[in-house]
Amino acid sequence: MRNRMIIVGIGAALVLLIVLIIILIVNVAKGASDQQQTLETVSSQPADATVEAVTEAPTEDLLSINTYISADVEDDGTDGVYDASQYVWHKQAFSLFYGDQSTAERYAQTMNTAAETFGANVKTYSLIAPLHTEFGLPERLRVGENAIDNYSAAEYLKNSYTAMNSSVIPVNPYNMLSSHCDEYIYFNSDHHWTGLGAYYAYSAFAQTAGLPVLNLSDCTEHKIDGFNGTLTKVVSAELDSDSVYYWTFPYDVTDTVTEESGDTYEYDSCYYEFAEPGDNTYGVFLMGDKPLEVIRSSSDASNGEKIVVIHESYGNAFIPYLTYNYDEVYSVDFRYFTGDLSDFCEENGITNVLFLNNVMSSATLTVLETIEGLL
Repeated sequence: MRNRMIIVGIGAALVLLIVLIIILIVNVAKGASDQQQTLETVSSQPADATVEAVTEAPTEDLLSINTYISADVEDDGTDGVYDASQYVWHKQAFSLFYGDQSTAERYAQTMNTAAETFGANVKTYSLIAPLHTEFGLPERLRVGENAIDNYSAAEYLKNSYTAMNSSVIPVNPYNMLSSHCDEYIYFNSDHHWTGLGAYYAYSAFAQTAGLPVLNLSDCTEHKIDGFNGTLTKVVSAELDSDSVYYWTFPYDVTDTVTEESGDTYEYDSCYYEFAEPGDNTYGVFLMGDKPLEVIRSSSDASNGEKIVVIHESYGNAFIPYLTYNYDEVYSVDFRYFTGDLSDFCEENGITNVLFLNNVMSSATLTVLETIEGLL
């Protein structure tokens, strides 16, 4: 009897052992299957792929004409002072803007008229450049009860862009500039944007137009110290001096410049590379303010088309970057150019027109009348 019990016990133990072995085999097989599946998934990625955490898509479109991202400027709690119609804070002078909804809509009307004049075969773009005030002052000084006396450029751009009809393609540089507000995008002593600020606005244009964006790391950086800009002569306060940065390209350009006298000169650069420190250093861009310049490019990224930019001095720092995308770039400073712009485009085979003006210019009636007089 005892021997029989021992045999039964051994049999039960063997059954249990067999069950455990079967479970182990199943788990090993499952693990191998999972591991193979993982290996297949990884091997389907490019060899140099970077594995990143999955994140939600951005909720804000930087190019939207309805979205305006407030600049996150560091605030130390100090106030500035009004000085000769400017606002001075931390040795920087900020020009104040006094536009409104009616002037925004009036500028849109001029753009609509221009697009209708050029016709459906010409793409008409409009880019309005904000001033430094939007991106250099903390929010406490820009908005609210105790804010400085300044009309919001964001509100102005939104009102103007939404009043443009479908024949005008609006380009919103605001968010691109705002997202880089901690960089050197505007001068301290001058009312213009820097070469870097103009580059971010160009990036907004290129993306809006569906064009590749020039990479500054492919270019050669140049720097001129000791720039004391236009606002140095306006305010009584001491302002920080500026540096002017500009970038030459990894391809050849030629620039045919027409002076007000009608004389023409040809250069192998669109920059006046002999510019010196002082109060005219911004003139390094496009040789200064000229009625007409034709810049030809050998860029491999060119789309084979031509573009004319109708602008004031804000356009000078912006236009050189377009040589990456277009065979020929025509710079027309409406303050000095004479002639009919529609005929000019037709005669030169130009199918892209960009109006580029800062908010101050776009809200000035005499500026609009001058532009309309060229159409």
